[in-house]
Amino acid sequence: MHIKERARFVVTGAVFCAIVGPILGGLAVVVIRMVQGKTESAAEALAFFPMAVVFAAIPAAPFGFIVGLVGSCWLVARIEHSVSRKRLCLESAGIGAVLGATFPLILTILGWGPFDNLASALPISIGVGIVCGGALTTLLRKHAPLVSQTESGES
Repeated sequence: MHIKERARFVVTGAVFCAIVGPILGGLAVVVIRMVQGKTESAAEALAFFPMAVVFAAIPAAPFGFIVGLVGSCWLVARIEHSVSRKRLCLESAGIGAVLGATFPLILTILGWGPFDNLASALPISIGVGIVCGGALTTLLRKHAPLVSQTESGES
């Protein structure tokens, strides 16, 4: 893959994570509010969703772009080496979980909330990282020119 193509895929992955991360975070906040009984109806939950996404996007979009850049660099290199689809998805989900887990820690270090928020945001951040990693794998693998289309048989 040429440098231009590689850069395009890496930036596409970074933008993808910057968009999908806050949407998933906002969705998680809405679901948690519904489970806790803080919203009385589905219409109220749907009305709250845009606010939740915007609120999540303020810190999460720049973070999603940076970790999406890192993850996409790794992912493009793995795709070029014709790693099997199953292994690539599992590895991407694992890396997404690790990178996602750093989000609440970084926010705490920057002073964007009390340390108690770290424990409550950690499962959401890990879940968002797993979903972004898996979805990003599907997106990049679908559009990246592969060296070999055949599965290598690794599991």
